[in-house]
Amino acid sequence: QAARGERIAAAGTLSQGIQLIDGSKELDSRHIACLYNLAMLYAGQGKCEEAEDAWLRAANLTQRIHGAHSAEFATSLNNRALLLEQQDRLAEAEDVYRQALDLLHALRDRPSRESTQILINLASLYVTQDRGSEAEELAHQVVEAYNARCDIPAVERAMALNNVAGIYCRQSKYREAEPLLEEALQLAEAIDPESSELGLLASNLIVCYRMQGKTEKAEELHKRAFGTASSRLPSP
Repeated sequence: QAARGERIAAAGTLSQGIQLIDGSKELDSRHIACLYNLAMLYAGQGKCEEAEDAWLRAANLTQRIHGAHSAEFATSLNNRALLLEQQDRLAEAEDVYRQALDLLHALRDRPSRESTQILINLASLYVTQDRGSEAEELAHQVVEAYNARCDIPAVERAMALNNVAGIYCRQSKYREAEPLLEEALQLAEAIDPESSELGLLASNLIVCYRMQGKTEKAEELHKRAFGTASSRLPSP
């Protein structure tokens, strides 16, 4: 009940924000982001019509500002696919992810930040559908794409590796996830030892160790990352 009340309150806040932005003379990405967030909140409440309407408004605005042949519109399609997933319309979501990837491929001759995120989302969808081998193929493409580029910020690369590792963890393939999580943590630590992402990355790697029975490594990392040992870590 509390979570439901929070979602309703958040939807009201977003709606008020959209009304304020509606009154401004210039429409920009803030308006689009508010509409997309509102669409996802409505979907989470089972309000499919309201969710569709909010997404359509955002998509139309994206098209007006950036055009239908843009990376921004590909992101709009990605958001549409996420919305469909929330409604368990998985086959439709897959088609929309593919449309977004096709658009980005037509715009750019190499993988981009947007395309790798869509690949991760599509891989996650495949895991939901028990299509593990296809999910892992996409995960491999993401890792290759990031390895092929030197212009990607280390923290962004770390979070992408973390997301790819999640594809393996969801299939209980912790051995495959472990090196990805270790690399992600090393990247983040090298850039900023105080990074807000470090806690998440360390926690995920700790769980990965524990699920393989590597208790000593899990405890060692917990002490290094959080300063104390923990008896509450998940057991394998």
